[in-house]
Amino acid sequence: MSLVICSNRENDRPTDSESSIYEPWSFRNGLSSTYTIPKDAQVGLHSCKINLDGTMTLSGNEVFYQYFGRLLDPDDDEEIELSSSQPIATPLSDIQYKAGRSGRFEDYDAEGVAGLVKQQMNDFIFHPNLKDKADCDVKRDNTTNEFTGYDFTYDQYADESTTTIPKVAQAWTLNPADVKSITSGNPQGSRSEYPGGIYNGSDPSVIAFNPTLPWKYEVAGGEGVFTSVRRANKDSPFATEMNAMINTALPLSLYNAQMTVDISDVNDADQDWVVGLSRFCPDLGQAQARSFAPANYDATRGTDAIDDLFCDFQVRRYNGLLYVQHLAMNSLPAFDTYSSVDDTFTKNLDYWTIPGATLTSQYDLAGNATSFEKVRFTAKGQTLKIEMIDDRDSAVVVYSFDESQSKALQLPPIHQGCWCLHPVLAMQTDATKSDGVMKIEVFEGCKDIVDYGWWGDDPKDHSGDLTRMGWFEFGWYGGYAIDLLRQLEERYWFDQNDKTSGPFGNGQLRYASVPSSGDHRRIGYVAGTNGTGAKVAGFSEVLIPGTSKLYPSKGNMTAKLGFNQPYDDSFTHVGAGATSLGVKFTSDAVPVFKSGQSIFVRVTNLTQRSMNAFKGNNSQIIAHLPRFDGQSETGRLYYEPSEIMWLDLDNSEALKVSSFDLSFVYVNEQFCRALTGQSIVCLAFRPKPASASAMGDR
Repeated sequence: MSLVICSNRENDRPTDSESSIYEPWSFRNGLSSTYTIPKDAQVGLHSCKINLDGTMTLSGNEVFYQYFGRLLDPDDDEEIELSSSQPIATPLSDIQYKAGRSGRFEDYDAEGVAGLVKQQMNDFIFHPNLKDKADCDVKRDNTTNEFTGYDFTYDQYADESTTTIPKVAQAWTLNPADVKSITSGNPQGSRSEYPGGIYNGSDPSVIAFNPTLPWKYEVAGGEGVFTSVRRANKDSPFATEMNAMINTALPLSLYNAQMTVDISDVNDADQDWVVGLSRFCPDLGQAQARSFAPANYDATRGTDAIDDLFCDFQVRRYNGLLYVQHLAMNSLPAFDTYSSVDDTFTKNLDYWTIPGATLTSQYDLAGNATSFEKVRFTAKGQTLKIEMIDDRDSAVVVYSFDESQSKALQLPPIHQGCWCLHPVLAMQTDATKSDGVMKIEVFEGCKDIVDYGWWGDDPKDHSGDLTRMGWFEFGWYGGYAIDLLRQLEERYWFDQNDKTSGPFGNGQLRYASVPSSGDHRRIGYVAGTNGTGAKVAGFSEVLIPGTSKLYPSKGNMTAKLGFNQPYDDSFTHVGAGATSLGVKFTSDAVPVFKSGQSIFVRVTNLTQRSMNAFKGNNSQIIAHLPRFDGQSETGRLYYEPSEIMWLDLDNSEALKVSSFDLSFVYVNEQFCRALTGQSIVCLAFRPKPASASAMGDR
């Protein structure tokens, strides 16, 4: 008997330098000189050593949660109402569904589970600066290569200079009247047919009607140009409308990003205008609203509202005066008699009453028509700064966050419902005025997000991945119970009537910003005295694999992801310095993977024959490895049969071989990709015994 030792690598230590012919489940050992196998020989498995990760069976019902917001202290009995964020359910069933395996049990190795988790982390995080910046990596022992758990990493998009002028095809009207039937038999269709203000449908009756909207949007000279088209017919229903559009190409970065809009043309023409930032609302709001808005928005509510144009934050000119407005809620039952107490509405911010304000009275744009030419928003974390830029390119701060200001003089935080903010432009027009123009000069969107937003340039075509948009939009289309949004905007920090709740006793929370200096300049990070950073500042990512009351969740992946607790808010920083923005969470324990299938050894370049009846054909399998070796199911396993099963090579002449090709397969003869590190196979060869030859000759 002779022995041939085969292996894919020298040891179990991880390496990135190996080619595909040295995989632990399939490898070739080439020989420096030919090896001669005598005629009438037999081959058998003497022994083998493998490193088996095993597999994890997923039913498609697994779910974990992610959170980015104010950290809660269980020792102080804090609750989620203190936060402007909500834990986000992150189901693995979504992956199963997309792959056509909904409701089926599937086995995944450690890398397979990591791939699923990574994809879902990125799909369901929804914050624009975290989108597509998450990762899940398999951890392995540097010596044995054995699986030890997972690392979960969240990085942040932090480009402070790249402008991303919104695309033409993603400009949608905010006026339902734009797309309503205006003449019997000539329907205007829906706004999905009017990207950029131009009809792109194929209905001949609509084409004959020449249904262009009373505005258009185009990109010219590196700027986004919004034009209000003058109507010759004074009786047109568009004649006195506020022509308004929102562009959903990319959300604004919340890492010290800017949007600058030139309003000089419409302002000089004595036309009212709006420059705003808003989430995207795919459908109509309440019946009394004339804008595309959330169902809980009431345009008729409140005494501050100028009109019914929905927007989260806006600067506008109305009757010649400069206004700052924001979305709000007021819980007073007697606030009005027309709507629910938790409906949102548009509220004015009296910016000229802010202590230390540059503008000490409501600014008269009509009386100073040539003074201000541009509006600039700057977003940092949850905060906004609003500036007006004059004809000398000097900026005047109209509003800037200061936690010492009273709630009535504060813009609400950029909360989870409006994480993804888009530019809103609007201007008044009528049949007597020339076409007005507004220009987006700067818009710093999160350009690293892959395939953000709508498919086929159609906001009604949501046949694609609903997770490629904001949290609000995802919920609007049924991704979660829409009541979660309503509940978020019912919390004390959004309620204009609540001036006593919260940690400061003034109805406000601490807004997350972006540090201007120091290391780890992340959204929400402030260096703490104990070195834990955002843990002290109280704003960070939280990974929630289990069921938690503190962060309301019903996860069931605690053990499968290697955690001993339902949530983890203790991270380590990835790297050092100001540009180090990543945080890492690490498994507490080794997730349990089991060997769920039998493994077989196959030699593919010799002439032995076996029969795989399951497949119904001949095979080159030489041995079966039991599921258990008597000690463990996974890890470094050694197998030596008590008696070698010899297989004839049926070689009437001596065989000269220059390599040995080996693989480990399941009963369906697919590779066992759960193997890692070093695989060793010891092949035994012997001449066919005479007694066996005699039996074969009978």
